[in-house]
Amino acid sequence: MDGTIPRRELPGVLQAIAALSAEYDLRVANVFHAGDGNMHPLILFDANQPGELDRAEALGGKILELCVKVGGSITGEHG
Repeated sequence: MDGTIPRRELPGVLQAIAALSAEYDLRVANVFHAGDGNMHPLILFDANQPGELDRAEALGGKILELCVKVGGSITGEHG
C-alpha cells in the first residue's frame, strides 16, 4: 500500500494510524520516507485467522482515506 501526505501532517497521521490499528485489532508497521511524505504502512495479519484478512483490507482503506483527508494522495512513489 502506498500513500503520500504533506510532511507537516506526519505526526497526526501516525497518531491516527495507531488509533485505527487499535480499533481494528491489527498491528501496523509504519515504513515511510519522512522527508518526502511517502508512506508504506504494513498491516500485519494472519490470513489463517477468520476475519483478519477482511479487517486488514478495511484498515488499509481507512489509512488511504486518511491520506486523502489530510491533503495527500493514494498514489505514492510506486503508483
